[in-house]
Amino acid sequence: MNDVRTWPVVRLSLWTWVAVIGAAVALGPLSQSQRFLVVGGLAAALVVAVGVVLRLVRLPWPVVALAQVVVLVLWGTVTFARSDATLGFLPNGEVLRTWQLMFESTAAHSQAYPAPVPRLAAFESSIAWAIGGVALLADVIVSGLRRAPLVGLLFLGIYMAPVSVLSGDVGLLAFVPGALGYVFLLVAAQRDEATQWGRELDDIGREEQGSGRGAGMSSVGQKAGFGAIVCAVVVPLLVPTLSPTYFGTGGTGGDGAGGGTVNVDDPTQDLKRNLGNQSNDVLVRMTSTGDAPEYLRMAALNQFDEDGWSPGRRSTEDLTSVNGVLPTADGQSADVPTTTGSYEVEVTDRLATKWLPVLYAPTTVDVDGSWRYNRRAGDVAVNGGRGAQTDFRYSFSAEVPEPSAREMRNAPDPGSTLESMTELPSETPRVLIDRAEQVTAGEDTDFDKAMALQRWFRSEGGFEYDVRPRAGSTYETLARFVSDDRIGYCEQFAGAMAVMARAEGIPARVAVGMLRPEEDGDQYVFRGTDMHAWPELYFENVGWVRFEPTPGGSGYGAPDFSAQPTETAPTETLTESAPTAAPTSQNTRETAGQFADSGATSGGGPWGTIARGTALGLLGLVLLGSLPFLLGALVRRRRWSRATTPADRAEASWRELQDAVRDLGVAWDPALTPRNVGRALGHHLTGADREPREALDRVVAGVERARYAERYDGDDLRPDVRTVTEALGTGRSRWARWRARWIPTAWSRGLTAGTGRPTRRPGGRLLSLREQDTP
Repeated sequence: MNDVRTWPVVRLSLWTWVAVIGAAVALGPLSQSQRFLVVGGLAAALVVAVGVVLRLVRLPWPVVALAQVVVLVLWGTVTFARSDATLGFLPNGEVLRTWQLMFESTAAHSQAYPAPVPRLAAFESSIAWAIGGVALLADVIVSGLRRAPLVGLLFLGIYMAPVSVLSGDVGLLAFVPGALGYVFLLVAAQRDEATQWGRELDDIGREEQGSGRGAGMSSVGQKAGFGAIVCAVVVPLLVPTLSPTYFGTGGTGGDGAGGGTVNVDDPTQDLKRNLGNQSNDVLVRMTSTGDAPEYLRMAALNQFDEDGWSPGRRSTEDLTSVNGVLPTADGQSADVPTTTGSYEVEVTDRLATKWLPVLYAPTTVDVDGSWRYNRRAGDVAVNGGRGAQTDFRYSFSAEVPEPSAREMRNAPDPGSTLESMTELPSETPRVLIDRAEQVTAGEDTDFDKAMALQRWFRSEGGFEYDVRPRAGSTYETLARFVSDDRIGYCEQFAGAMAVMARAEGIPARVAVGMLRPEEDGDQYVFRGTDMHAWPELYFENVGWVRFEPTPGGSGYGAPDFSAQPTETAPTETLTESAPTAAPTSQNTRETAGQFADSGATSGGGPWGTIARGTALGLLGLVLLGSLPFLLGALVRRRRWSRATTPADRAEASWRELQDAVRDLGVAWDPALTPRNVGRALGHHLTGADREPREALDRVVAGVERARYAERYDGDDLRPDVRTVTEALGTGRSRWARWRARWIPTAWSRGLTAGTGRPTRRPGGRLLSLREQDTP
């Protein structure tokens, strides 16, 4: 193969890869993390590289496409499901199940959060894999079918994702890389087509030097392409009927999803509007001297009637000026531990509110104007008939209660002053009361009943989160929600749980505010997409306690009560509530027929072509297999370069042992202490010489001293780690030892974490967590 034929193939494939990665940049506004671009770029590079190699040996495009599918599947198996794969790289039923969990978590995560969604490993993995799939399709269209312009339709589908999700509020820069990549791809494709017509001659038949037809087409293509981009960007700005918000020049107005002022006057009605027309604008900026703020509370909805939840009538006896120290929140006891903090807050011009965003429960508030604190509701509202306030600053301090499960289980019955918080109208649908009795059957304490309700909404009841607007929290809406529909957003989840808690005699109400701020330097910012509602339940001597029935990812995580019953993790909850996608199957017989037929038509005879393709395929697999080794070496080198102290080197040795153990197929639970991990690994060293066991004891002791001792000057633990690793490998097969050495997975473990996959016991050889923790 000479350079005349090689370079055009490489060039066209290279521009295909560049165009795909450029188009994938448009997906950036959908996620708070763009790591999927790096991993997806690697998958796309592998797919395109396989296509280049196989086309250079003149294999027909169906065979090339099949090989690319195989490489993409193997890459996904090694990267995301290696521990479940046969021989570590061949997909099987367990691998398919892992992929299914990953895709289901991605779908549910996308539904649970408005864009940009918070970081989730399953989401990033799925998008990265999708980028690899787009690269495969683009490579087939461009280099296989020779229809490069059709890639524009593929890219258009990618562009429609952020445009539709963000309602057009996407900046121009998100589309420029893909547009430029597409233009240069068309230029390369046109030049490649032109060069196939032969060399261009001058008037007397001599070959033109440096002015071939390809160069001419390149110039024309570049001019046409850049002209098209200019038209696409400028024309919508000049034509009055087209909205310029598509290019990130502003929102869609007061009712649109991209901008306008968010009003919080009547928290019940405004919550519906703000959730249905979410704004990505920053509403509140906050700096904190304590922990990261969460659940920024604005108003408490104490009353439930035929119109749903509302603040209700407030007694003036409960109001006090915010100047000075505020009264203790209703029911809060000094015996309940709290986390204190001080906060500086800026309300931007995008939020107009009569309710002051604070953490529950505030102890001091310093704000200009006439504001009043309601001790029973625990919220701060503007006084009298003053309008909603916007664009102002204030500060406050708060003591956030952190009650334990034991304190709430032992709480006495609430006093008579809380009777109004357990009242339900006579018109309350019977299905809500009956369902509450069913869900809490067998539970003795109010706390256990509350936890049963929360688990039912989050995981056991088959509910799905959907931010599309519904008709609030009226009788009929909540009745349909808990019986037939079981699809809603936070307003329905919070309202239904509060009603069902009251049906069980537990004082309950609904709180409205914001959650899940994002960090912006030394500040925390709350956006319109963070608007949320949640139930609060009362326990005597403890006070009002937040619960979270809304299923979702980390943003809607249930509160962590010490010694509370174990609850399904958020990722697993997403998986259970998400629709299941049926895995697709491939017609292998038809594919094999295409392979045989195409091989017969290629140069060199069918068997010679198949042999060359097989050899190159094996070579490609070897190259693919070397990537984990190289990346693993880079990870280790970086780890040790950062270990500058004895304690750091002890911790690095522990990570080395962890990676080696996992690569050998031995279970490792990061939740266990080093001593319990050592005990679990000791089971695998039964029958080994005394030296490996002593080495393991030294590693465990060294890590414990490095973590907990006041000073650590221990020896280098790397020789002991190697001794333990070699001893563990003795009990494994030769193939397992080879795989652990040459196909390590430490470099990809950051992506596979968090997908909700349980630790499995391949071949029955791994210890369960219970067995590992048993002396």
